[in-house]
Amino acid sequence: MPSKNKPSIPLSSKLLRRYRDAAIDNARELLYEATLLLSHNHYARAYHSCIAAIEEVGTAVQVFDALGRNIHDADVVNRFVLNLDDYGRKVTAAVFPWLLVVPDKRSHAMPYISAMIKGQSVPRDQAMRTRIDPNGPTGPQINTPNFRVTYTAAEEWLALAKEIYAHGETYVLCTPTKIRTKAEDEVFAMKSAALIAVTNNPEFWEYYISCMKTGNATFEAAVSEYVRGQAAGTLAVKDEYGSGRDSA
Repeated sequence: MPSKNKPSIPLSSKLLRRYRDAAIDNARELLYEATLLLSHNHYARAYHSCIAAIEEVGTAVQVFDALGRNIHDADVVNRFVLNLDDYGRKVTAAVFPWLLVVPDKRSHAMPYISAMIKGQSVPRDQAMRTRIDPNGPTGPQINTPNFRVTYTAAEEWLALAKEIYAHGETYVLCTPTKIRTKAEDEVFAMKSAALIAVTNNPEFWEYYISCMKTGNATFEAAVSEYVRGQAAGTLAVKDEYGSGRDSA
C-alpha cells in the first residue's frame, strides 16, 4: 500500500553517494588529525577526533545501506532520516563492516561501542576546556583536558578507529550495493515498538516456522505478510503443501 506520508528530505541516489563519500572522507581526515594530535601529546583532542571519525564511518554505512532501498517511499526515507539521528544505530553501523569480516573481534570492539552509546566516554566539552572539579581527592582541583584522557587510552581509541575506518571504507566504496526487497523496506520502516510487538508474539514465530517449512525462510517477508494478514484478518499458518489454516 503506498504511503500517505511525505518524505522529510527528498533523496536521490546522487545525493546519497555524495553524502557517503563526504562522510568517509571526513572520517579519514579526522583520523589523520588524531594521529598528529596524539604525536604532539594532545591526548583528549586526539581521543575526540577518534570518536568523531567512528561516528562518520557509521553515517557512511547508513547512507550506503540507503542506496539499496526504495528512496521514493516516504516511510523508508523518514526512517532513514530518523536512524541518522539515532546515536546507537549510527555507532553500531560503524563497526558492522569490521565484524562482518572478522566476527571474532566482537568481544574486543563492542565494549568501546557500548561505552559510546551509554555516554561513558569523556564529554566533548571536557576534552577541550579546563574546569574546576569540586570533588577532587583533596578538595576542589583544576582539571585540564589531558587530565581526563591518558596517552594509553587515546592510543587504544585511535587503533580501534583506524580498524573501523579501514573496513568501513572498503565496505561503502567497494562492496556492490545490496538491493533491498519490498518486504525488507517495509520492516526497515516499521517503528521499533511495532516490530518488537510482532517478534514478542509466539503466534508470529509459529507463522514464521510454517513459512520456513514451505521454503520461504526470509524473516522480513514473514514479518510483512504476518502484519498484513493480521490487519486484514486473513492470517493463516501454512502447512507443508503451502496451503494455510487459520492461526486462531
